[in-house]
Amino acid sequence: MISAHLFGRRWPKLTLMNALPLQFLMLIFAGWVNRHQQDVIEYLQEEEA
Repeated sequence: MISAHLFGRRWPKLTLMNALPLQFLMLIFAGWVNRHQQDVIEYLQEEEA
């Protein structure tokens, strides 16, 4: 079992309001990865032709 206390400090609970910025950053990162992958696919398709 993991203790809720670490060096006398309590971990903050993850609520909807403080999870939204993390979700937003994950969405931006996923979009960037998707765009990069699509660029690589298009490049390889042109090289193959």
